[in-house]
Amino acid sequence: MARGSGICLTLLLTGVLSCPCMLEANPAPEPLAGGTVAARSPHKTIRMEAEEVTIRLGKGTYAVEGVYHMFNSGEATTEWVDFPKGREREMPDGWDYPNFIQFHAWVDGKKVPFTKDRREWLAGQVTFPGHATTIIRVVYEVNYPVVAVYGGDYAEYIVGTGSLWKDSIGKALFTVDGSEIGGTEYFDAELKAPRSHKLRSEHVVRIEVSDFKPQRDATLFIKIKDQRKAAEK
Repeated sequence: MARGSGICLTLLLTGVLSCPCMLEANPAPEPLAGGTVAARSPHKTIRMEAEEVTIRLGKGTYAVEGVYHMFNSGEATTEWVDFPKGREREMPDGWDYPNFIQFHAWVDGKKVPFTKDRREWLAGQVTFPGHATTIIRVVYEVNYPVVAVYGGDYAEYIVGTGSLWKDSIGKALFTVDGSEIGGTEYFDAELKAPRSHKLRSEHVVRIEVSDFKPQRDATLFIKIKDQRKAAEK
């Protein structure tokens, strides 16, 4: 990929991007609720060797930590990295674009600033050294959609956005921690992927996947039985 081409970190989304021009510029899968770091177009040299995502379900908000090990088999390149926020959705104070309660990003342990770039995006630049691994870490917190709190509760994390990296994803671990809402009695998580292995304990669901090329619409779907009853425990 040429120097300066974009990389899309599809995090914190609850709907597809509403602007047609953005969809034309970004052929990545249409993200729904945040997800795996994504190349803006198929990448020839950077592969996702490992992905580790932890989602902590809270009472009214949820927090996500994503750690992505990216190996660049080509020469060094500097890329724009975007964090799209998504289309308008129903928020506690009406319809608006999703906002981060908190958001932090690091590249190889160094905090990286991201600034607002249009209503739907945060953006920054990341340099990927040649023939080396770069670790991107993102931590954020967000409110549930109103419909998720008071209707059929759910959360989603798009895995298919990782499909545009070189080759397959080496290995991925998705951990959903429901300790704060009463444990796995109140939620479950599903991911349709070949060679996946699901482990369920009292408070946590873990899904492990190895050497897979996700379908572009592959989604980790989290169903919460009743957020209000869980909050009363």
